[in-house]
Amino acid sequence: MQNPVLFLVGCALVPSLLSQEVASTYQITDLAEGSNRYGIVYAMNAHGEVVGDSNFQACIWSHGTMSIPGSLGNGFSTARGINDLGQVVGGAAPNGTSVAFLLDHGVVTNLLTPTGAVYGLAVAINNNGQVLVNGGAGSQSGTFVLAQGTQRQIPSLGGLVRGAALNDLGHVVGESSPAGAKLSHAFLQAAGPSVDLGVLPGGATGGDCGFCVAGNFSAATAVNDFDEVVGQSAAAGEVLHAFVWRHGVMADLGTLPGDNRSFATSINNRGQIVGWSGHSTGIIIDYTRPVLWTDGSVVDLSALIPANSGWVLDVAVAINSRGQIAGTGHRNGFARPFLLTPIHASERVIRRTIEP
Repeated sequence: MQNPVLFLVGCALVPSLLSQEVASTYQITDLAEGSNRYGIVYAMNAHGEVVGDSNFQACIWSHGTMSIPGSLGNGFSTARGINDLGQVVGGAAPNGTSVAFLLDHGVVTNLLTPTGAVYGLAVAINNNGQVLVNGGAGSQSGTFVLAQGTQRQIPSLGGLVRGAALNDLGHVVGESSPAGAKLSHAFLQAAGPSVDLGVLPGGATGGDCGFCVAGNFSAATAVNDFDEVVGQSAAAGEVLHAFVWRHGVMADLGTLPGDNRSFATSINNRGQIVGWSGHSTGIIIDYTRPVLWTDGSVVDLSALIPANSGWVLDVAVAINSRGQIAGTGHRNGFARPFLLTPIHASERVIRRTIEP
């Protein structure tokens, strides 16, 4: 239930709904181990299966195996979503134009977009097989949910609309420009009209907030099955901060100490949130660090992996309800996809007891 890497981003922290045990350390797995391919992560399911891109081709990392679906051909492709059944969605451009696809047990199905559409990209699929597609042509672009041969158009806030994620209820989040506005607001569409989630306190005023040229901007990237929404918003001080929206209230998630930007990319059904915290100078991102927001705290995930791992972690992209975290970092000079599996203190004690 999420969106990836090149996202921008602050220190009020928000308690999660449930008290969570934060892993003492994580086991890190290089999902592209044994190859010299770079990788970018977009999504993960409950089983720790991860999808993304590797050398400009859709890629699936599953149980220690990296596969590039041959049925998508040798042209550019990207995998953007995977559900717990292993169904994968994304976009492929065999003739230079992106076509949304569904990959199910090796069989590729092109997903229909509105009549006259010149491109399509499937960005998410839920466990009921509903697929979120952005498609269209120029100013006629739109967002649609495809399910069992039906097509539901997601209403905008008045202008353009772009979907980012949907939950198992079929509720959709993303960004849309309100009527007459230049910049987008995060939205949630559950039933009927899309709901404008607004911006963080102090974020409605103008100023330099990076890639947006003024204040009054927000975008949602993920939603869990409790309709808790995360993303990024302009905030007080002319900055961009990660947010969580719960029960009608948008709250600032803050940053790691010394940082001035953050971005939330994923939220699981336990209320745990991942993303990144970093520093920018104007529109230039100086660095990013992968973070976990849980139980009112923000945690630098880089500090919870072995010190001699050889990794520099950049962003956390997805978290499942088992607490596994997928993201992108650098190892041996390559951008690599990683999977973090939590090792709790109690597990380490048991291991030390039974292992020589």
